[in-house]
Amino acid sequence: MSKNRYDVGVYGVWYGCNYGSIATYYGLNKVLEDLGYSVLMIDKPDLGNPKDFEKGNTHSRRFAEEHYDISSTYKLEELKGLNELCDTFIIGSDQVWNYGISKNFGKSNYLDFANDDKKKIAYAASFGHGIDFAPAKERRKISKLMRRLDAISIREEEGVELARKVYGVKAEHVVDSVFLANKEVYENLAKKARIEKEKPYIVTYILDPTEDKRNALLHVSDKLGFPLVNILDGTPKTWRKNQEKLGLKAEKNVCVEEWLYLIKNSEFVITDSFHGAAFAAIFGKTFIPIVNKERGFSRFKSLVDTLGIPERLVKDPKEIIDNSLHLEPMDVDYVRLVIESHKVYSREWLKKSLETPKVDLPSVFVPLLSVEQKLEEAKCTGCSACVNSCKEKALVLKQDEWGYYRRKVIDEKCVDCSHCTKICPVLELPANANSQKPHCYAMVTSDESVLESSSSGGVFSALANEMFSENGYVVGAAWAKDFSVKHIMIDSISDLAKLQKSKYLQSYLGGVFSSVKEKLEEDNKVLFSGTPCQVAGLKAYLGKEYENLLLVDILCAYAPSSMFFQMYLGDAFPEGIQEYEFRYKGRGWNCATVKVVTKSGDVLIRQGEKDDDYQRVYHNHTMCSHHCENCKFQKLPRFGDLTLGDFWGIEHRDHSIDTKQGVSVVLCNNKRGEKFLNEMPKEALAIRKEVPLKWLGKNGYAINDSKNYSSPKRDLFYKAIKTKPFSKAVDYALKPNHGIYDKRYKIGNTPLQYNISFLKFKFDNSVWEEHNINGATTLFVKEGMSAPRRFAILPLSKPLIKGESYIFDVKFKAKTESEVLNFHIKDSGSELYQVIHSHFVPKKEAPLGWVECSIQFRPDSNIYDEFMIGASQIRGVDNYIAFEYIHIGGE
Repeated sequence: MSKNRYDVGVYGVWYGCNYGSIATYYGLNKVLEDLGYSVLMIDKPDLGNPKDFEKGNTHSRRFAEEHYDISSTYKLEELKGLNELCDTFIIGSDQVWNYGISKNFGKSNYLDFANDDKKKIAYAASFGHGIDFAPAKERRKISKLMRRLDAISIREEEGVELARKVYGVKAEHVVDSVFLANKEVYENLAKKARIEKEKPYIVTYILDPTEDKRNALLHVSDKLGFPLVNILDGTPKTWRKNQEKLGLKAEKNVCVEEWLYLIKNSEFVITDSFHGAAFAAIFGKTFIPIVNKERGFSRFKSLVDTLGIPERLVKDPKEIIDNSLHLEPMDVDYVRLVIESHKVYSREWLKKSLETPKVDLPSVFVPLLSVEQKLEEAKCTGCSACVNSCKEKALVLKQDEWGYYRRKVIDEKCVDCSHCTKICPVLELPANANSQKPHCYAMVTSDESVLESSSSGGVFSALANEMFSENGYVVGAAWAKDFSVKHIMIDSISDLAKLQKSKYLQSYLGGVFSSVKEKLEEDNKVLFSGTPCQVAGLKAYLGKEYENLLLVDILCAYAPSSMFFQMYLGDAFPEGIQEYEFRYKGRGWNCATVKVVTKSGDVLIRQGEKDDDYQRVYHNHTMCSHHCENCKFQKLPRFGDLTLGDFWGIEHRDHSIDTKQGVSVVLCNNKRGEKFLNEMPKEALAIRKEVPLKWLGKNGYAINDSKNYSSPKRDLFYKAIKTKPFSKAVDYALKPNHGIYDKRYKIGNTPLQYNISFLKFKFDNSVWEEHNINGATTLFVKEGMSAPRRFAILPLSKPLIKGESYIFDVKFKAKTESEVLNFHIKDSGSELYQVIHSHFVPKKEAPLGWVECSIQFRPDSNIYDEFMIGASQIRGVDNYIAFEYIHIGGE
């Protein structure tokens, strides 16, 4: 300690022999000094252990003495004396809030020793895990101390949620301190290393060696052709034990400068250390991070998610051997840009927390009785009931990280009255006396122009027209200028087109509930249409029945966020668009055709998943939100007086109904709904036919025993969409290779050059078997297995491009009872395919001799990345197909 007074005192585990901890606090120290602050590093308290090796002459202690001003050693009860030395205290990065660690230091890791008049900041603190290990009694004490802090930031996103839910404090997500400093800071340290290694080499930094990890390291070394340089935990007393576990030669007596040098100069990094992975990223290295569960899965997940490379995370070392994609080069330029972006934000957060006077910093306190505390964010439907009902205006709708509108408490306005929790329809369903067995109708409007411009049978427009005839108001979902969707109120038929047609994304409700109540209180009639959760939200907000209100809910699958849709538009139509129309009827009544008018006036028609990335992840529920997956509002009884939707499949039930332009299903859930329908002019509907309720099937998941669902690929999409363009996020989620292609399969610019020595057909062993007969790959289909959708496939080196010309060359022979052999290109992420050649088989019993074909074809989609032959083509006992060569290339 060289001064009598310091601007900042940093408390944490900088004295540990862990290389990551050393580098973390060095980075924090350098940034604080760069910002113009004098810094005192607070030494490890005297815990009464005379054999505490961290107080001895370790490599970390020598490093600290060279670079820091260090305080005297205090006992825990003496730490208050630091208030005489420092104006601000920072509890630093790493697992300082992991209770298994913090309990050894009393409550000092929560800055209990700092006086109330001192500024207290947590920078990139970590619980280490996705759960908190503190006992309930301790949590109460810790919560009080956390609320004394003036600014809190946490290294893991899960930790931010823990802080809020468990301890009632707000925290920002920032990056670890090592990312705050410029790369040159660590490069300068690396120059001081006392060792030199001949390049190229693979560096491994393994904290907890196992046999599986050892096998994985040797596998990578063999495949890449580089030797291993192995580093173990920096704690001297564990080195020998860990080397025995690893079973490989390891570097001994490594100091942090040498640790940095070895990572910086490597060709490839493999590590089960959070900070090992962090520095591999900082130095622009391709690396494989292996989850170290004992030391906290949450840390690894947050790191790869933050860096935008979640696909590189390995949970089991055996994956490295099984999947060669882990050896593929990483997009280090992309990672560098991501790091720079997070560094700027995190550094600014720290700078602002230090510069802002203590009295002007916003409170970290979270109101404990608010709906934000009582309801998990992912369960909030964005119905706006709480927002509209809050007298203090302490609630707003704000988009979450995926763009969903959720309730957000403005803490400084909240009086913690708990009214919002009482009105929330997710926490408690509003009263509902509607029928469990509603009348079910098939309906079609009589107005052909309305029918043509509607998604299904045009019944919504007929209901709206009736409401306008009674001088009423209609509320529904309309496109905004930015192609988000919001609820608006209209009072004229001239505006009805704004509310027509399906819009497959979540609608922003804003203050429309208040507007509805205002009109109702003035004795105006109102028709409100929305999703089941929105209708339930309005009922909860109003709190009583209004005879002049007609509630119409829809048979809803789910509603993706507007952020997803806007990202899709930007990716698919970079020049911008003027109009977007779901459920375009130019090709008949269906759910899979969209019409787009671009900024330049071009009209584009997209049909289904082959044509359109949004549909690739909409219809299979890959974009399904958590609150939609677990919807409480789709079942019977419905919350609307009427329920509207498409009557899919009605043509199979009643052949007398013309379905070419669409048919609506209408559920009458109570007498008010029935009365409104009965009062409509009979000429308004061309068809009004009551049918059995069971005909509805699973449409809208309204019938008992039907349940909404999310795709098993949903979490992959949600992870990828944070950092990738829309189309790449779709590929990442749906394709088994995450849209990354093995370059071993690529020869020049050729998508497929079949070579039996390193490229094998992939198939279900219960259906197919493969043999090499006279140098040809021969595929047999087992008896009784010649059915559709049973594929044998070869991966391509890259997806084919829609509309481009390719040549398919093949030499094959076959024995089959099928009259035609179809060869296909296929999407690895679905069962979508295109036939690129059909070979007609002569009707004869003898096997088909060798056939050579060279066929030109053009893909009808951008999604195809496999060559495929179907089992249904190879029909009959002992039948087969043999290939001598298969080639797909450009013209």
